[in-house]
Amino acid sequence: MRYNWLPRAARPIWSHLSVRIKPYLKHRHEIGRFVVCGAVNAVLTYGIYVTFVAFLSYRISYTISFVSGIAFSYYVNARFVFLTKMDALKAVLYLLVYLTQYLVGLGCLFLLIDVARLNKLFAPLLTLLITVPLTFIAARYVMRRSPARPRD
Repeated sequence: MRYNWLPRAARPIWSHLSVRIKPYLKHRHEIGRFVVCGAVNAVLTYGIYVTFVAFLSYRISYTISFVSGIAFSYYVNARFVFLTKMDALKAVLYLLVYLTQYLVGLGCLFLLIDVARLNKLFAPLLTLLITVPLTFIAARYVMRRSPARPRD
């Protein structure tokens, strides 16, 4: 039996759960690559944000860091995360995904900084908790639905 490492009482529960989550696990490598590439992008764009927020408003700093991260993100998501070819249609749709993410992120920053009075260096980190899952779902949809073939 493949669940020998579990206590005997837990095996039926684990077996039931594994059947339920199996459809989601087939994308685990894709999700893992998305998280790693997203972490690199987050560090890159956060560094840009921190650099610019020292002498510009948080709105302008966020915009500069966000725009700089879109090109990096499109490249790594197409080539390494979703393993698809890049094309003009995907680029436009991807830009729309990130425009939506930008607006959601800017709204979150407004609520966290101006309304909740959180630190302007900490607020973008909390914003990621909302924008990252939404972006994965939307980016995956864009990368998988367009007509370009996956690379071999």
